[in-house]
Amino acid sequence: MDARKAALARMRAAREGQASCVEQYVVPEAKQILQKVSEEEFRDIVADRRSGWVVGAKDSGYVDGGGEIWQGPEVARRRKQEEELERKLLAMHFDPPKKSKRSKETPFSPSDRGAQFLGALQKGAAGTPSPDKKAEPNVSVPPSTQVTGLVTANNAPPVQELFSKETKLKHENVAVDVEMKPVDAQAASLRQKAAQTEERMAEPVESASAPSTEPSGLSVTSGPNLPSEELIANGDQSEAQLDEQGGLWFFFVDAFEDDRSSPPRVYLFGKVQSVNGRFCSCCLVVEKLERCVHLLLKVDQSDIEQNSEAVKMAAAAADREFDAMCQKQCPNARKLRSKLKWRNYAFEKALPQGLGHLPFLKVVCDASGGLPGILSGENFSHAFGIQTSLLERLVLTKQIMGPGWLRLKPGTFRQESARLSYCAKEFRITPASFHPPKTEEDKKDLAKSMPSISPPLRLMSVSLQTVQQNPQAPHEVLAVACTLHPNVSPDASGASQSGHGKWAAIRRLDSNPLPRDADKVLAHAGIQSCNNELHLLSLFLSKVQEFDPDVVAGHNAYACDLDILAARFHQLKVHQWHKLGRLRRMKDRVPRTEGRQGQGFWVGSNLLAGRLVCDVLLQAKDLLPKMGCYDLPNLVKEQLHLSLDTVEPESVAGLYDSARSLKAFAELKVRSAHCIAQLVQSLQILLPPQTLTFLEVVLTNVWYDVLLALVSGDG
Repeated sequence: MDARKAALARMRAAREGQASCVEQYVVPEAKQILQKVSEEEFRDIVADRRSGWVVGAKDSGYVDGGGEIWQGPEVARRRKQEEELERKLLAMHFDPPKKSKRSKETPFSPSDRGAQFLGALQKGAAGTPSPDKKAEPNVSVPPSTQVTGLVTANNAPPVQELFSKETKLKHENVAVDVEMKPVDAQAASLRQKAAQTEERMAEPVESASAPSTEPSGLSVTSGPNLPSEELIANGDQSEAQLDEQGGLWFFFVDAFEDDRSSPPRVYLFGKVQSVNGRFCSCCLVVEKLERCVHLLLKVDQSDIEQNSEAVKMAAAAADREFDAMCQKQCPNARKLRSKLKWRNYAFEKALPQGLGHLPFLKVVCDASGGLPGILSGENFSHAFGIQTSLLERLVLTKQIMGPGWLRLKPGTFRQESARLSYCAKEFRITPASFHPPKTEEDKKDLAKSMPSISPPLRLMSVSLQTVQQNPQAPHEVLAVACTLHPNVSPDASGASQSGHGKWAAIRRLDSNPLPRDADKVLAHAGIQSCNNELHLLSLFLSKVQEFDPDVVAGHNAYACDLDILAARFHQLKVHQWHKLGRLRRMKDRVPRTEGRQGQGFWVGSNLLAGRLVCDVLLQAKDLLPKMGCYDLPNLVKEQLHLSLDTVEPESVAGLYDSARSLKAFAELKVRSAHCIAQLVQSLQILLPPQTLTFLEVVLTNVWYDVLLALVSGDG
């Protein structure tokens, strides 16, 4: 009440004009923030802090030297020495010393690593400064500072320890807490634990002694890591090798039809040999394509048997009727030529004329124009070939029998400055550039100059890890791992296989940062870290573009991986999505299902246009029909006699608790990709090119639209 009365009195005085509120305000005296003490008093305060409130002086808890953060250069140098010591320990853990050429076959001894570890600790305890800095007097590491070192049985942590609760490994990671002062008190304990680790490493490990049943065609289980120049394609700028007559031999692998372009084109992808003897990717852009329609003439059976003039008159009438239909229904159609032909009809659909040798009017039109949607008229009863694709007609007329060598006639191919693909070589051709052999003598003459071996293929095996925010949310890409095999020979001999490369990238989970020291740990393991999914997908596209694979292998690629990639490209508006294939399609939209089911191979074949997609799951169902389960761990166990762990969706968040578990997670995805490449070899999918398995992979990519048209009855 007294304060209230005083406030009312001040207000009354201000109203009467005796004193204003500003004059009545009393400025309080500021309290002293910093306490001024002498040097001796400050030493006592620091000692009291160290002995009293500092937590974790004897275990791995909070550690503080007891000093102030604004203290002078002495504390800064001390902190720098501590960081330098931590970097030495981390480098010693992840970067083992390189062996000289003389001691290349000397076995590794864990006791040597323990001696190096103790030596580094003793140097750090003595306050050894950095080599580029001068030694500072009276500078030592605080007694309460601790450094934790890791002594591991292997250079990389075991994956089974993180993902399998039932598996008990015989080599365990030993964590050693080393107190910097005194070192001698901890040396005996460290030596004892190092000796225990050495005993564990001497014991045999079951997974390392598993027998290898891999065939000799594709050396993906072992072999040195290839240099970076071997994993970068399109670096050969030399000219293509021509034969004696000036022709070009082209090894056909894949094809793609772009009927929406103007004019429509067909792209043939494969390999050509350069003048320096190396093989590089090549794209043949087939232009000036034609459409062909066969009109079954309405004539009597007697006229057909006698081949009378009535047949020729019916052909002329059908030709005039077809022109009238084109002018009415499709004005942009341009007929090139027409001719009376006799064809042997032997399909199941019954015709009024019956089966056998029947008269047809063959009409050839330019592919750039359309065709009327006609099925019958007054002078013809059926129209065949209206729904036939340009690629199907090219393959049938030029007798392209799957993967193999094709010869381009001299002077029929040219290079253009405007590139339509990402291949190292690109030529513009016409259907007349191919000259298929018609007689046995032509086949023998062509076989004399044909290359005797198939060029090596570049194989990339991909393993994805996705995550869902909730059951209704779409799948998001969390990690991508690839193994790169640049010298996979389709022939049976395995002389050209030499080593492989690997690449992996992982991103943050949501907006949470990566664990402590994750950037250093992942960088030492060769794993790239990304801030978001867009950055991860961009790095993946860059790696695909750099390696330029001919074959992309995956497990359940068509039904899962490629659909997810297409959906994420569309959702994140990734404009460089076409780099996953070999065509430059900057203005095209991402091919995706848009929620529709049962799209089959359409998304995968359009997304990776120019590259073969090898789905190990589909091939295993064809080649191993008696297996009950076709998931990747079971296939690896049955075919490779190895064990492969999986990451459950509910355990993904727990892997981001530490840098070590995150590194093991990325290495597991690399191992999954490696196993996919091994399965490609174990199932003998890519060798030799004449096998039905390799043809099935090509037909899945090339002939899907043709088979779909035949099933629907439009062929």
